[in-house]
Amino acid sequence: MSEIPTDKPVVVICGSGNRATIATYELAQHGIDFQVLEGGIQAWDTYLDENNLPKQ
Repeated sequence: MSEIPTDKPVVVICGSGNRATIATYELAQHGIDFQVLEGGIQAWDTYLDENNLPKQ
């Protein structure tokens, strides 16, 4: 936990969003500001495809 910044929001990402959501319980207990990328990497990949954006 000591390596996670507390002075700016953190985005939590996993494959589908489920594990990221579980991880946020621990972050919340430590007062860390976070957002979960809903749908995870799968949703991000779909978003890039639908908007013809490059994958890097």
